[in-house]
Amino acid sequence: MQQEFDAYVAKANQCEETAQCTLATAGCPLGCVVAVRVEAKADVERKARELIEDYESGGAMCAYDCAAVSGAECRDGRCAVAE
Repeated sequence: MQQEFDAYVAKANQCEETAQCTLATAGCPLGCVVAVRVEAKADVERKARELIEDYESGGAMCAYDCAAVSGAECRDGRCAVAE
């Protein structure tokens, strides 16, 4: 599931400048947030929900606390969570 989500995000996080990037909410077990292009945010969040619902339909559950992050930036041609 994580590999499928990571591949999906990789198709949605190319950038040339930081203004093209934002944070999308993922959720346990996919991580708290991922950095993606602004126009891909809703689609990535939808994909995360679908994968998590499928994961939970088998009876699996998880939860964790997410630390606050400062935002997203364009780094080496990819949107990334700002450090």
